[in-house]
Amino acid sequence: MNKNEFISEWRRTDFSTYNETDVRENFIAPLLKLLGYGKNTVNNILTEKSLKLKEPFQRIGRKNIRIDYLPTVRLKSFWIIEAKPGYADLEVGDFLQAYFYAIHPEMQVQYIVLCNGKRIDIYDINYNEEWGMPFFSIEQAECEEKFEKLISILSAKSILQSIRGRIICQIQNSFEVELDIDQFSHFKKEINSMLEDVKKKIRDNEERMKIDVMEEQRRNYQKYLENADSKELIESMKCAGKRTASLYRAYYRFIENASPEERANLLKELMQVYYGRTLGEFKVDCLGIYLMVVKNELEIGNVSMRVNPQKELADIIMGNLTYHRDSEMLNALAFLDRACHKFAYHAIRNEIFMSDLIQQICDLRENMSKEDEIRTNPSVRTEMTRLIFAYLNILWSTLSREDIVEQIWKHVIVLNCLNEKPAQIPKYPDNSEDFLWYESFGDDFDYLCRVSCLSLEHEKELIDKMGIEKDIVEKLYNCSKSNYSAIIPKMPKLKIEVTSSDIDNTVTKIMMAMVETYKLYEDVKRKDIT
Repeated sequence: MNKNEFISEWRRTDFSTYNETDVRENFIAPLLKLLGYGKNTVNNILTEKSLKLKEPFQRIGRKNIRIDYLPTVRLKSFWIIEAKPGYADLEVGDFLQAYFYAIHPEMQVQYIVLCNGKRIDIYDINYNEEWGMPFFSIEQAECEEKFEKLISILSAKSILQSIRGRIICQIQNSFEVELDIDQFSHFKKEINSMLEDVKKKIRDNEERMKIDVMEEQRRNYQKYLENADSKELIESMKCAGKRTASLYRAYYRFIENASPEERANLLKELMQVYYGRTLGEFKVDCLGIYLMVVKNELEIGNVSMRVNPQKELADIIMGNLTYHRDSEMLNALAFLDRACHKFAYHAIRNEIFMSDLIQQICDLRENMSKEDEIRTNPSVRTEMTRLIFAYLNILWSTLSREDIVEQIWKHVIVLNCLNEKPAQIPKYPDNSEDFLWYESFGDDFDYLCRVSCLSLEHEKELIDKMGIEKDIVEKLYNCSKSNYSAIIPKMPKLKIEVTSSDIDNTVTKIMMAMVETYKLYEDVKRKDIT
């Protein structure tokens, strides 16, 4: 239920027959959710908290009292809310009862909220102009006009600021009759000292939350990998995107935990995709999976399955390092892969998208709480990277579907021409980098061969036993991390005529992919705004 729906429901509800339970469950519970509180969240809600009272004057004839709701902000409580029946008016006696709840040593909250559905009263136990009177009330009939004020006082995002504002008023009030300026100076010194300690605490809280968020994201991703089936993992590996070894290792765990016959099927499924129209990211993941299968000597199904991990690993290594030079179609697709990676990077990381993203992130940060900012960590670099990957996936899907090898090569030639003079790449506003390599390596950029080399860096002993061509092995282990140009395949000399019609065809497909990406980008922006 959103804010407008809640207000509409509030306006038309007849509370005259509501008892305390009705008010609590049908009105207060959805209100708390709207204010940003929820069971088992960082802004948890404790319900009917039982307190054993020790001080006689607090008992009011009872040894135990119960509180309807105790909302918390990052698990610390600042206010309580008590439900009262809708058929009765809120009275001073209701406040008095709640007051003893609030000042109990186990509570010590600042705000008391009484609610009977028809009205909500908010009290500050430390500072009121008149005792027993709320500092804010909202009647059912005026809920639409005053609801934003209610949110600013009680919501999980703003209650801390609300409380601090009232504490400042209390301090000002304490100095209205002060005569000694030294008392002010002494107070100021104490405040400054306290503020330095508070600042350090806030910084510590921020760093701790950043660590917690990163750990939560890691756990969620790990949970996804653990629950995904083999087909879901293959679909994830097929997409260009932020890569970690944990993705292909999750698929390997499927193989490791399967029977020998099931392992054969899982490997066959993998290789069927490998020899299809797939990006270099998938082929590098396949290399990682097969390295683990062979090194760990997993038993694979019977001979009829025609699965030979050692031979297939050798084929993957040769294919990745030579761009499948023995297959016309796979060779053309490998060069298209490289051209698409580079073109997508330069096409998206330009001044138009950069300025738009800068404004979008500024607007987003301006309207979000610090907690949301830490949790989502919006940045131009992150959004730009997502956009690049989105366009790359769409561009690849658009250009790689050709059935004629010559047409694939024509796309490669046109993309290479467009890549020769890329537009000036603007820097990110915080001078960060996206670690996509394109800009650093320029014309020598290559994902498939480079990352395959990195994966094989410490596997010389294994490779020497596999009968891979000597010139490939020599190139692999003679090149350095800073210079892979010796092993990266060079564009073959093609006797293909590219006409103006061919150029128009490729450019049209490029623009169609851009339009589709921009629609996707706009949809994501709208979702973020709403």
